[in-house]
Amino acid sequence: MNLITKIILGLIALHLLLGFGWLIYKLMPGTPSKDDTPGGEGSKLPEEESSP
Repeated sequence: MNLITKIILGLIALHLLLGFGWLIYKLMPGTPSKDDTPGGEGSKLPEEESSP
């Protein structure tokens, strides 16, 4: 295995670790999603969307 192959395999491993870490973070209970935060798209009621 030459240096280029080791670098590529290291990048793939790092990518997998970051991906699984992000997935675990997103699946943790109590983590607010985008729609749960104030001002997010899910916070508006249908009546508030079209104001005269």
